[in-house]
Amino acid sequence: MTPVAAALVLWLVTYITTPVDSYPDGKVTRACDSMMPQHGHEPQAGTIHSITVDKTTFKPGDQIKVTLSGPQFAGFFIQARDASHLEGSAVGSFSLIDDRISRLLTCGTVQDSAVSQINKRKKSMVEVYWIAPSNAPQHVQFLVTVVAKYSMYWVKIPGPIVSRTTPPPVIKISTTAALPIPTKSALTQRFSASGCGHSKFCVRNPTSCDPERDVECFFLSFQKKANSMQIELSGPGKGYVSFALSHDKWMGDDDYYLCVMDGQTVDVNPAYTTGRMHPETASPGVLQDVAWRVADGVLQCSFRRAIRIPSSLERFPLNGSYYIFLADGDAENGLIRRHHRQPLITNKMFNVSGTPEDVGGSRSPILIKFHGAMMFLAWMTTVSIGVLVARFFKPIWPTSTLCGVKIWFQVHRILMVTTVMLTAVAFVLPFLYRGKWSNVSENVISDIAQFIVCLKSEVYSKIKLHIIWTLSREICTVCVHILSYCSACLKTQL
Repeated sequence: MTPVAAALVLWLVTYITTPVDSYPDGKVTRACDSMMPQHGHEPQAGTIHSITVDKTTFKPGDQIKVTLSGPQFAGFFIQARDASHLEGSAVGSFSLIDDRISRLLTCGTVQDSAVSQINKRKKSMVEVYWIAPSNAPQHVQFLVTVVAKYSMYWVKIPGPIVSRTTPPPVIKISTTAALPIPTKSALTQRFSASGCGHSKFCVRNPTSCDPERDVECFFLSFQKKANSMQIELSGPGKGYVSFALSHDKWMGDDDYYLCVMDGQTVDVNPAYTTGRMHPETASPGVLQDVAWRVADGVLQCSFRRAIRIPSSLERFPLNGSYYIFLADGDAENGLIRRHHRQPLITNKMFNVSGTPEDVGGSRSPILIKFHGAMMFLAWMTTVSIGVLVARFFKPIWPTSTLCGVKIWFQVHRILMVTTVMLTAVAFVLPFLYRGKWSNVSENVISDIAQFIVCLKSEVYSKIKLHIIWTLSREICTVCVHILSYCSACLKTQL
């Protein structure tokens, strides 16, 4: 064997036998910190499994039932961590409900602080108890890694956040701490729009609304003070209001600020998003002069923030240009829920520390407005009139013709062709807006089904005279129209 061939064989043997760790018996303590299986594959995006708890508040010593469920999976790894510091160590301990499918593990110095599978048999649900420790943080979040098969797994799926009902013990903090805990005070009156566009930068929705008088007014202002920015945020107090600074018009990798109702108080925190995941709260130490107020259905919060924070890469410098998001929604026990409507997004990027402006935004992009208008016009107007003409005007114009074709059929055909054209254009607009396929909304599937049925109806009307049907033409026509109506009903329901 030549030296080159020997070297090639040695390389192949080394490459093929490179170790890749797998833990079918669930002993995965080496992955305590990252929760990442050592399988040599990339984790899947998103999640198809769910994590639920039987209660959302706890006291030291309480047991909370944690349930992991979804499509069948072989392995899992469950931990609880401080919700404000998800990269930290495991919090609390677990006890098993079924020791035939799960085992307890020790991560770090905390015994029984994680749970994993006992074998690689397929399972669709796992239940365990989490026991709250005496030194638990104020908010605890459950994280789960799920392995469906060796090459398919999801890492650190974010689960519910549970909150402590009693404040944690006071811990003295050294005077050399880098980020002091901000003090909170109460606001005494509503914010004023006076100075918007002159001394401070404002975002208002509806445009030019007055936060002093209008309880439905969403208001955000930035006022420069030396090397910091005074920020005011208010809106209808139904759960939370928030704003974000973004480099684009899509959620993800943004600098967030949350004003969240938690019982009789309000939590004001900075946060950061990665992709379309739930915002992760960060240390509130970057905020000073924090104040809040809930009165007359209006939620308000204000704080001061340095224009530049070099020590925190997640906090964008306020002397740059960004799209500004305004969002609101429900909150439960201090945990925000998905917003029910599209956030307001400014039409262009702004520098909030530059020339003061008074701007608005849109909660519905112009392309989506055209999509909705065209779908409404097609399926509530042209197709309905076309059906009525074919059903009731055929005996009224029995012999009259237009361009050699009976008038009733000519009108019916024009309306149906118009329906197809409107649906086709409306079908394309969301793809132009998103720039890619979206799995977020069921409307995607309904629109595609509607477009296919609509196109099928039109093609059928063009070629039906040239096809020999085994069934009567009337039955085929009825079937195609029923499909069209079902598609329209599906669209309405979704």
